Formats: sequence, C-alpha cells, structure tokens
Amino acid sequence: MSANWKKAPDGATHYGPKSKQYSACWYKKVDGVWHFQKEAVGNTWHPMQSPPTVYRFGRMEVRP
Repeated sequence: MSANWKKAPDGATHYGPKSKQYSACWYKKVDGVWHFQKEAVGNTWHPMQSPPTVYRFGRMEVRP
C-alpha cells in the first residue's frame, strides 16, 4: 500500500506500511535518532531505542 503523503505528519521522511509484525507508521530521523509516529500512540513523535530493522527498512517508502 502506498502512503498518502498529503496526510503525512510534518517532518515525516518515510512511511512503514502495516505488516504481520508492524503497524503502519511514519518515520523521521533527527540528529541521528529515528522517531516514529502512529495513531496507537497518540500521533506524536516518539524516539526509537533502536533504528528500524533491515526487514522494516526494506519495506519502508521514502518520501518523494
């Protein structure tokens, strides 16, 4: 499924679609730290403890 970039939050650079292991969410990298935003956590940016996995990153869509 392709991302609707018109609905992307400010600063989003990547979109990760829903899969068996992941829920759909937006991503951005700030000062070397990846952040994610999704509806289940209030649509606010949250820093990730670890960067996206190779599996996840390989399925992410980069903002055009």
